[in-house]
Amino acid sequence: MIEPGQTIAQRFEIERRVSAGGMSAVFRAVDLRLGGVVAVKVLYGRDAGEHKERLYREARILEKLSHPGIVKHVAHGETDDGMPYLAMEWIVGETLGKRLARVGLTMGESVKMVTRVAETLAVAHAKGIIHRDIKPGNMLLRDLDFDRPALIDFGIARMGLGASAITNTGVMLGTLGYMAPEQARGTKQLDARADVFALGAVLFKCITGLPAFAGDDEIAILAKMLFEAPPRLRDIRKDVPAALDDLLGRMLSRDPMQRPTDGGVVAAELAALGGLDPVGTLVTRETTLHADVITRGEQRLVSVVAVASHSHAEDEEESTIVDGTWQGLKSLSGKLRTAIQPFGAQLESLPNVMIVVTLPVRHSATDQATRA
Repeated sequence: MIEPGQTIAQRFEIERRVSAGGMSAVFRAVDLRLGGVVAVKVLYGRDAGEHKERLYREARILEKLSHPGIVKHVAHGETDDGMPYLAMEWIVGETLGKRLARVGLTMGESVKMVTRVAETLAVAHAKGIIHRDIKPGNMLLRDLDFDRPALIDFGIARMGLGASAITNTGVMLGTLGYMAPEQARGTKQLDARADVFALGAVLFKCITGLPAFAGDDEIAILAKMLFEAPPRLRDIRKDVPAALDDLLGRMLSRDPMQRPTDGGVVAAELAALGGLDPVGTLVTRETTLHADVITRGEQRLVSVVAVASHSHAEDEEESTIVDGTWQGLKSLSGKLRTAIQPFGAQLESLPNVMIVVTLPVRHSATDQATRA
């Protein structure tokens, strides 16, 4: 915290803005008291006060997690204009997302990097903290070193197993393609296995260069995540060891009970695989179109019907869904379940977000669309 009587200008010298989003901006600054460069996240806009407690919760979580694999808390408080801010260590490097887009990782590098993240998550999970937004964009590679990843952005992290007092009931939080199915459903009692699922999706992306759950839009991604069996590594890369394929299959299971229980278990299982050759095939960004991967196996036609009010805007990397982004139509789900039974369809009601229904193929594509 800022010392009593000290203003933010007396503690930090702002150099430049490095990024900005809908609710906050991040600045590079010099810490005048401790020395060194820091990153200062500042909330702004009419809703800054509403999200103040979320930022302060992130600050408290970072204070509890002193670990080289987690961005370090420096200070938090309010600016001279009353805007909440959080100062953290400045990490020189790039996000895993940018690394994958730029050059990619070998299988050995991928496993080693994810093992380090799993070890870091083990520390958080042991303290009852769930990150809830594990994705390539929230992993910084210190000095561009894949063996030194640091987790950032604990903005929607949660302490304890109960529902957060500042998270609206039945709201989707996380990033599509990485959030666990139970997280997408708005389940209140999330545990460390939600992070395990997301870490599995990250590992899949690193090894294959493809997203674990791909689609042309958000609805298609949701349908795959909620209704389809998780993808298998060896369907795409035959050189993947069977033990690694099995572990990732369990990490990506739709049933949380089938996944490893926390980051520590994942780290131990990855370590037990033995050292994979770090000099192997380098997987670069989207080297294989997802459609090409699908043609290697059985092709299926599935119709998807979704009901929602509106979708969220995308940014350069994976977009995190925050409170109130999608407003749902929950009251329809009961009637729809009855209506779709004759069609053999499946329904998932995502509280206060949307309703997704899938229909298996039984007719021609034209007939199928009509039935949908």
